[in-house]
Amino acid sequence: MKRNSRIIAIIIAMLMVLSTSFVFAEEVQASEIKAYTVDYMFDLDDTVTEHTTIYYSDDMFAGSSSKYDEHLATTSMGLCLAAGYEKDINSLLSNMGFDGVKSNYSTKDAKKENIAFSYAKKELANGTILIPVVIRGSHYESEWVDNFNAGKSGDAKGYSSAASTVCKYINAYIKSLKTKKVKLWVVGYSRGAAVADLAAESLTKTYGKAKVYGYCFEGPMTNKGNGKKANIHHIRNAYDGVTLVLPSYMGFGTAGKVDAKIGDLSNESQMKSMLQKYVVKENVSSLYESPRDFAWAKMDTSVLLKVSKLPISELSESEIKRMVLVGKLGIDEAQKLSDIQEGKFPIVKQYTAETGEFWTLLLKKLKATIPSRKAYNSTRSANVKSVNGTTVEKSFMGIMKWYTSKNDSAKEAVQDQVVASLLNCFKTKEGRRVISKVLDPSIKLTMSKKEYKAVVNAFASGLNANSSFKKTIGGGLETVLKLLDKDLASDQQILASVLYEEGSKSNINKLIFPHGLEVTMAWLMIADSYYE
Repeated sequence: MKRNSRIIAIIIAMLMVLSTSFVFAEEVQASEIKAYTVDYMFDLDDTVTEHTTIYYSDDMFAGSSSKYDEHLATTSMGLCLAAGYEKDINSLLSNMGFDGVKSNYSTKDAKKENIAFSYAKKELANGTILIPVVIRGSHYESEWVDNFNAGKSGDAKGYSSAASTVCKYINAYIKSLKTKKVKLWVVGYSRGAAVADLAAESLTKTYGKAKVYGYCFEGPMTNKGNGKKANIHHIRNAYDGVTLVLPSYMGFGTAGKVDAKIGDLSNESQMKSMLQKYVVKENVSSLYESPRDFAWAKMDTSVLLKVSKLPISELSESEIKRMVLVGKLGIDEAQKLSDIQEGKFPIVKQYTAETGEFWTLLLKKLKATIPSRKAYNSTRSANVKSVNGTTVEKSFMGIMKWYTSKNDSAKEAVQDQVVASLLNCFKTKEGRRVISKVLDPSIKLTMSKKEYKAVVNAFASGLNANSSFKKTIGGGLETVLKLLDKDLASDQQILASVLYEEGSKSNINKLIFPHGLEVTMAWLMIADSYYE
């Protein structure tokens, strides 16, 4: 009897344990994976709204922050797509169930610590508050002006000041929640990735590695970090030149580690398929040109140099014809001049290669010219001052402030004015001399006051701007010419290859397209089983 009662007791105990297990299992049941539509502005056209799909579940934050999650990576990149415009990212966060969405997108006034970002909160099943921090990296206003400010030591100043701004807001926000039971989801693309890297590092020091999930896409170098922060994940395209800024040979690295390298050309067709199916309605060829067929080229500057020495004050079609008639120009030279006036430079193709060869040569050139961080700062300090005392930072900040004050149609008009102004420069004798000097590495660029004023006036006359802004333009223009002469144009092959076009294809597209948000999203989808 006792034996039977013991068996019955054991059976009852087992049933109680099993029933408790079922209840517990029900309480921690995995959250549902849901699809969300991401509305975002097409990266190459601010007037086109595109849509893609991301998948999200609260369980993405159940695992270790140090483990790279391909699903969370794609979802994080989706947030970066939407972050181009405040309304898009705030709407997406709300749709995903996050409460009290807040944002700081007041970046039209040019200030070095500017950065645009949004954040919100959501209570998870275990009571933890999840806080996404989404940092803008596209469709900039004025925040890009400090991208090349390396600072003398430590973190790159142009990114660290912005990261400090982000952390100040987030720390105050967490304090207002009156709980330390939080998890932080910090994401960014391009400049936003650099800021996210440093912000996530700072927040990790404050709240601990387990509480911070960092995902950084196509970001520049940020500090002298050794890439050992396992909870900050970097995703980079092998052909993206932006990831080489600021260069590693100067001692720069990142706080987080590179967990995913995208851009494998053996999967290029699959990526393009994903791009067309999930990301954009546009023709893929308008978004992506393969980096495998970059054309190395050289510049034929002979006709520019010849014309720059001729005693003419204006270069018109009639003047070109007159010079042909009097034997000062050949017919081929005249055709080259006409092409140049239409924006077609006399460039000759040499051979093709992958764009990786271009970035390797460019870094080699920069290292020979500017071998260290100290040399970089010294060169920068020596070249940023214009003849009128305006630094290049102030010039760019002034230009950006003026540009971002305009609506989209006005911005297009400004772009047309800039192109017209550049051609206007070429129509002056002084302008042709300066352009010839920039294009020909054998000529040292030393602008006389007469040349400076003529070029600046020719350029500024095409802009619908006040005299103060024209002065700002002047400071920036001369500085850019000096930097070009010192660092890039002295290698004619680099400059010619950047400008080379062949039919509808252009080398500049092959260099910039690997950095595209949409392209990055498509590469991530290849590795994500949620997309087929």
